[in-house]
Amino acid sequence: MSPKNMWRKAVPGILFLSLLSCGGGQTAGLDVDSLLFGLEKCQENSDCQTNMCSMGMCLGFLTVSSDLQRAEIGAVFGKAAPRARERLIDALAVVLEDGDTSSVIRARAADGLGYLGGDRVEQMLQPALAEHSEIIRFFAARSLHALGNSVGTETLLTFKDHESEAVRIMTELALADHGENRK
Repeated sequence: MSPKNMWRKAVPGILFLSLLSCGGGQTAGLDVDSLLFGLEKCQENSDCQTNMCSMGMCLGFLTVSSDLQRAEIGAVFGKAAPRARERLIDALAVVLEDGDTSSVIRARAADGLGYLGGDRVEQMLQPALAEHSEIIRFFAARSLHALGNSVGTETLLTFKDHESEAVRIMTELALADHGENRK
C-alpha cells in the first residue's frame, strides 16, 4: 500500500478517535497524577500537562506554591472530560481527608476542589470548615465561597481581620471576585 493510500485510510480513523475522546471541546486524556503532582521530566513548559516546568520537572496543582500557578492549573481542571473530572475530585478528596498528609497539601486539595465545583464537592468541603488547621479552613471556605456557598462566605469573612497581611489580602480578593476566576 502506498503512503498516500495509507494516510487516506488512517485519517478518518484518527479523526473519529479524536472526536470521540474530545468530549465536545473538553480535554480528554488528562492524567490525574500529572495534573495534581507533576513530577515528569521536562525541558520546557509545553512538555507538561499543566504547562509548568521548573528545573527539569513538571509541576502539578499540589506541588506549586503560588495561587496564580494553581489558578492556571485550575483552569485546566475546568476543561477535563466528565470522567477525568470525577477522577480529579476523587483524588483531591482522598488528599483532603487524609489526616496524615501535610496541612498545606490538604489545603491545596481543598483549593483544587473549588475549581471543580458541584454539589458533591460542596459536601466534601463542608467538614473541612471545622478542621483544626487554619490553612485548611481558609482554603475550604474560599472554595465554597467561590462556588456560591453562604457558609463558605461566612467562614471566609472571619479571615478579614487575620493577623497575616497575606491572608487578609487573599480574603479580600476572594470576596471581591465572587468565584469569577473559577468559571
